[in-house]
Amino acid sequence: MAIAHRPQKISLLGLQQSLVHPLLNPEAYSWDELATIVERVGAPKFLQQTKQHGLAPLWFERIGQNTPDTPVFQKVLPALRQERISNIGTSAIRLAHAKQVQQNLFASNIPSVIFKGMHLSLAVYPESALRPSADIDILIPSNLKKQATHSLLKTGAKFEPTANTIDYQCAFHLEQQEVDLHWHLVRQGRVTAESNQIMLQNPTKIDGLIVPNDTAALFAMLTHPLLSTRPGAQDSKLVRLIDLAFWLRQRQPDMGSISGILERTGTQPVAWLMNEWLKRVTHEELSLPFPARLIPSKRKQKWLARWLPGENSRIGYNNGLAVQLGYRTALHNSIGSALQELLALTKCRATATRELRHFLCLIANGRD
Repeated sequence: MAIAHRPQKISLLGLQQSLVHPLLNPEAYSWDELATIVERVGAPKFLQQTKQHGLAPLWFERIGQNTPDTPVFQKVLPALRQERISNIGTSAIRLAHAKQVQQNLFASNIPSVIFKGMHLSLAVYPESALRPSADIDILIPSNLKKQATHSLLKTGAKFEPTANTIDYQCAFHLEQQEVDLHWHLVRQGRVTAESNQIMLQNPTKIDGLIVPNDTAALFAMLTHPLLSTRPGAQDSKLVRLIDLAFWLRQRQPDMGSISGILERTGTQPVAWLMNEWLKRVTHEELSLPFPARLIPSKRKQKWLARWLPGENSRIGYNNGLAVQLGYRTALHNSIGSALQELLALTKCRATATRELRHFLCLIANGRD
């Protein structure tokens, strides 16, 4: 039986490794070692972190069966069990809503794919309820956003657009489930317009849902998380590393196709950084074999790596300008494309309220 210890100070990288690695390598950890992880993090923080990062159901599967009578496990098991049970119900409801929404879009001749968390929960997890998803993410062609909005409204969804995101997505609520309708993969300027075509081209089906093909799904996993936030930021989710790790273990990636897509969309640096984050958190056990032409220069590698959890991480994390200039510009292939993002962001902020009003008028008047 593990000896109880007070929570210890733990680095950001150490925390991420402690939360992720035992889930990917369950046979490598004894009960005493698992108890030590919970003790080292501290039971309250362990519960908060596993819930925040979407790992609570997986952790319950790991320690919820044949658990030794160790006090530290008894402190966390009830809450983990509740998260596990709760997600069973919500995942079933979410799947039903996703099918309904997509069927309505199909009936209106609007192509769509369900992507991100919901797709991956069905594709690579032994049970979809093991992978929490905060919402249903649907991607459509950008020229059909008005028609898609009307289609969602017909399902009874509540329209909740905001100026912050109107340039690339709009939120709806359908019976307490959030539906995010995307007409761009991420905020404009962060990737080329071709990314939408890549995600929508040659889709496949799983459990009655239309989803991206394997190469497109891998492209999204390698780019979307770190184009949206930073490793270690409050809104980053470690479950996205689990997604990628499970995918790499179960799929044989077509590196020729994915390399071409990354080059065409100018996303080699962000994909490389996502791959490095996975390597760092999994102790180098999992990674993609990136061809040399996709690997940034040593100077750029060194700078990008400083944004990963580790001894030199957290540069500018609390400074918006530093993040914009130091992190986001480094994710681009050239100064030119970085400037395009800055210009797109500046334009978006300046015109967001006007664009939102214009969009609401189009919807209200039923005009293109």
